[in-house]
Amino acid sequence: MRRTCLSMPNNLPVLITAGEISGDRLGAEVMRGLKQKNASLKFFGVGGPLMQKEGLIELFPMEDINVMGLVEVIPAIPCILRRLRELKLWMRTYQPQAVITVDAQDFSARLRKAARKAAPQAKLVQVSSPTIWAWRAGRAKALKRDTDAVLTLFPFEVEVLAKHGILATYIGHPALGYLPAPQAGAPKTFQLALMPGSRASEVARHLPAMLGTLTRLQKLLPSLTATLILPSKTLLDTLPEPLRTHAATLPLTPPAERFETLQNAALALAKSGTNNLELALLGTPAIVGYKTSWITYNIAKYLIKTKYISLPNIILNKLIYPEFIQNAFTEQNLTRAAYPLLTDSKAAGRQTESLKHLRQIMETESPPSHLAATAITALLT
Repeated sequence: MRRTCLSMPNNLPVLITAGEISGDRLGAEVMRGLKQKNASLKFFGVGGPLMQKEGLIELFPMEDINVMGLVEVIPAIPCILRRLRELKLWMRTYQPQAVITVDAQDFSARLRKAARKAAPQAKLVQVSSPTIWAWRAGRAKALKRDTDAVLTLFPFEVEVLAKHGILATYIGHPALGYLPAPQAGAPKTFQLALMPGSRASEVARHLPAMLGTLTRLQKLLPSLTATLILPSKTLLDTLPEPLRTHAATLPLTPPAERFETLQNAALALAKSGTNNLELALLGTPAIVGYKTSWITYNIAKYLIKTKYISLPNIILNKLIYPEFIQNAFTEQNLTRAAYPLLTDSKAAGRQTESLKHLRQIMETESPPSHLAATAITALLT
């Protein structure tokens, strides 16, 4: 019998995986949208607390595949390969109707390749495009072969993928939905937000220069306060002394108050990542940095093809947020960049004016959850 409306079969499960905190939020958005179209769907896979709240039945912890860096991933390879084998066996056994992968691009690519053989009837969807426009463009060949659709978070990616013959749909970034809109003319708190990362290794690399910058700025601007933004207080316990003691003297913003704090902050010092986009959409001035292992940096600098590392700068193709990478990520450089943004309203204003254009470029008529669910449902019918 011919279907007269878009609907998903409910007798087969959906496998969905995410490998990072930002991916957990995105995966939860996709699940929410799909459940609105078919409340009886069963989701199995890998994700964090937000996906589990939407009903994900966890097959193993997200932390097992949450590894970043060309060299840093090496010790985790045995665990990652074991988890891939487990998922391949699961797909053979349960034959999901769809395999939806979010972020964790290398892991996701291997999972989709395995799915082609283990569950040949499954539709394969990648949410959040691999950054083939930035580095490792050769991934496009495997992406085309092992993916039925790609849902992109940035509008320019649709055209990039189309050049490689890959079907892509722009669904918008979930940050547009969960972030409050910037408040024009709203007074800022004279506070510096420190955002060193979400992994223990990132915090250990970025926080020393950030704390040194804070010390220097407070000597120049005694009324300046600061707050530390971390996904979990337990990250402080992983830090070596005396860094741990120094960090513990700062107030830690509760996760539930994170966006309100960032929107009201005069300036943020942030590790490169999704948080840069959140800061930009909130209209918050920021300085971006990134520091990794010496080996990873020296390999990556020959592979990465973009002029910038921060998403707002990449999307606008303009240096809005100052960037300091590797050896340039020092308290001296951060202080020199931060001081005028804290003391000159025109300098900060130039950033916030440019960021308004970013929101206009990225806005969509419907929420990402709805657009993602519509695209996936159409693929399955």
